[in-house]
Amino acid sequence: MLQIRCKNNNITKSFPEGTSLLDVYQEFADDLKMPYPVVAATVNNTAQGLKFRLFQNRDVEFLDAREGPGHRVYVRSLCFVLYKATQDLFPGSKLFIEHTISRGYYCNFKKRNNEPLTEADIEHISERMQEIINLDMPFRRNEATTEEAVRVFAERGFSDKVKLLETSGQIYSDYYMLGDTADFYYGPLVPSASYLTVWALEPYHDGMLLRVPDWYDPTRLAEKVDMPKTYEMFAEKTRWDIIMRLSNAGDVNKAIIKGHASELIQVSEALQEKKIVQIAEEIDRRFHRESDPVRIVLITGPSSSGKTTFCKRLSVQLLACGLRPYSVS
Repeated sequence: MLQIRCKNNNITKSFPEGTSLLDVYQEFADDLKMPYPVVAATVNNTAQGLKFRLFQNRDVEFLDAREGPGHRVYVRSLCFVLYKATQDLFPGSKLFIEHTISRGYYCNFKKRNNEPLTEADIEHISERMQEIINLDMPFRRNEATTEEAVRVFAERGFSDKVKLLETSGQIYSDYYMLGDTADFYYGPLVPSASYLTVWALEPYHDGMLLRVPDWYDPTRLAEKVDMPKTYEMFAEKTRWDIIMRLSNAGDVNKAIIKGHASELIQVSEALQEKKIVQIAEEIDRRFHRESDPVRIVLITGPSSSGKTTFCKRLSVQLLACGLRPYSVS
């Protein structure tokens, strides 16, 4: 028998070898009284899906969608449901879940015939997602050799996943199935689609916004915040990805393997320097205007994000504009 300690309540119980985390949770459920539905767990501090089976004594902590790992499991699973819905309705289409914005996830969707995405399309996709959730389709994890996983995705025409797997350096890889749809994820998923009760899909610029639960109260959607400047920044980044032919991590890996890493870094640095020049010129223009001239420039960002380095690079460009900046950090 295994000794499993639940870190949520510091109680240890015995279980047979091969017991799933879901079975462990059901045994502890009455004592835990979790405020929100459990979606995942950590096993010795490593995130795992609830279908994960235990074969050694372990510390287990159950997670709802508030905690970082639990929230990511929820979002990851929701993305798979969205992906399956698009493949069911638009075979051969391409879905790119690109970045977080407006407290949701921006999704770029390309039909096979390059027709524009309409609000009716988004409504149909949303309806199909709800059908999948109502059917409580299970997420099935398959462990295979990377070579076999590459073959699975190559047969389906998913060149981006093929490149990612080919450059992973792993002998074995996991991929997931939802019905007859295959996808590749680096982390665990919820056991089945019925766990995904809080979500919305809305039109957003040229694509879709996948809205997800609030970090603090996963029973409601995170409040949408308009972020036009952030969207413009991401749109420009996407344009440069196309120019550099880097649409996904697999493309980056392939470029590095071919010896183009230095070129990628140089182009990235050149683009950043160009942006800093534009910022310096705008500061110079505002410094010399007659009404309300600029005298202080504030730089914000999280810890270790490069604020001091950026300040030094901006100071050089301001000097080139004929200004004498004084930096304080």
